[in-house]
Amino acid sequence: MQKNECHPLCKRLTRINTSSFLNTMKKGYTSAYTVTIGDINYGGHLGNDRALVIFQDARLYFLRKLGFSEMDIGAHCGIIMVESGVRYLREVFLHDVLETSVGLGQVKAKKLTLEYSVVRPADDQTVLRGFTSFLAFDYRLRQVVVLPELFRNRLDQFFRDPASCECPPGATD
Repeated sequence: MQKNECHPLCKRLTRINTSSFLNTMKKGYTSAYTVTIGDINYGGHLGNDRALVIFQDARLYFLRKLGFSEMDIGAHCGIIMVESGVRYLREVFLHDVLETSVGLGQVKAKKLTLEYSVVRPADDQTVLRGFTSFLAFDYRLRQVVVLPELFRNRLDQFFRDPASCECPPGATD
């Protein structure tokens, strides 16, 4: 790889900056996260590994809003992460309050990609962007399965019109 050449994974992240991703974010799910001392590294800012924790936190709330969890997206299956990518745009510090928007990327028969944009409202700066890709996984059989129809339908309904997506009983923001 030459000095100014983009790494292949960087090319994947570049797609996150497309206008379609930003349009998805406008309609996506948003969750708040406050940076704690456990998120800070020896450099005095957010540790690079913590971005995935912030993404997971928002994803858990998003799935709960739809009436699911990482271990239960219907039909006796959950999700298992197979790929992730993060773009670090700004430093993040202790006690920063962040808003993570969850957007929908590709959905295939067995695979789902969620996209994230993390903003610090105090200065309206986007601090992180990224994605996580999952396969539907039957943890009892230990095998990849097709994404359940109910899960796909709720995703479609939410991203088409979030206001019309009613929370299932017991699900809260």
